[in-house]
Amino acid sequence: IILPSVLAFGSTSLAQGFGMWINGNSTNSYSDASKWTANGTLPGGVPGPGNDAYIFDGTLRVEAGGNLNPQQLIMGWENGHVGEYLQTGGSTRTEYWTQVGRAGSQVFNQSGGTFSAADLAVGWTRGANVGTGVMNLSGGTFGSRAATFVGLEGATGTINISGGTYNATGNSWGSFRIADYGVGTGTVNLSGTGVVNASQYTAVGGSGNGTLNITGGTWNQATGGIVVGDAADLTWTGRGDVNQSGGTVNADYVFLQKGTYNLNGGNLSAYGVADTRAET
Repeated sequence: IILPSVLAFGSTSLAQGFGMWINGNSTNSYSDASKWTANGTLPGGVPGPGNDAYIFDGTLRVEAGGNLNPQQLIMGWENGHVGEYLQTGGSTRTEYWTQVGRAGSQVFNQSGGTFSAADLAVGWTRGANVGTGVMNLSGGTFGSRAATFVGLEGATGTINISGGTYNATGNSWGSFRIADYGVGTGTVNLSGTGVVNASQYTAVGGSGNGTLNITGGTWNQATGGIVVGDAADLTWTGRGDVNQSGGTVNADYVFLQKGTYNLNGGNLSAYGVADTRAET
């Protein structure tokens, strides 16, 4: 295993000590210090404030009463890594990045409890290591205090929200960038009783190919609009598609640039829908 080095694109420098979760084909509590491989100083054997946590292989579990608080949570580092984060209760907070599928095949499952991230990336690349990330939210509350990126720089990312609440606070990058940073593939699926609260704009495709499928649940877009096929750069070759067959979308605006909003069911409530593409 090549040890992690400094991460690019908005990340902090490497923490003084970090822990690696290398427990293939097994499920264990995050609090079991014997399951962490330490590099540098790792007080108590479990990554805490100031320490990065890396999941390479196996399942890390957070249950009721748990409290995991690393500086960053990074899932996958090389192509062969297969790992899972499983939260059924308790509380987790990362101070900087949460990355699901930085390389390899990584799955984030949350059915209860609370998770508070700064930036979230689902599906990313690290050099020749191409990640596939999947996030499943079926209960509890997930919050991104900054931006959510799905499918970055050639990678594939998927977020499935069937229950619980996803609060996307956003920043200058928006709340969601679905395949809209680097040429990747990103998909967000909203169904069941899931609720999404997006405080800043949502970009569906543009640089890459992005898709937002809504068959149930509620999507609340407070400001910035839902941008379908972001055309901020006319050299971008990707497109966006929103497919709604159920559920409710409450948006300030829907902006159609390089893509299509297919409304075949459910309810769409918006101040306006506009074609704002710049190309001829």
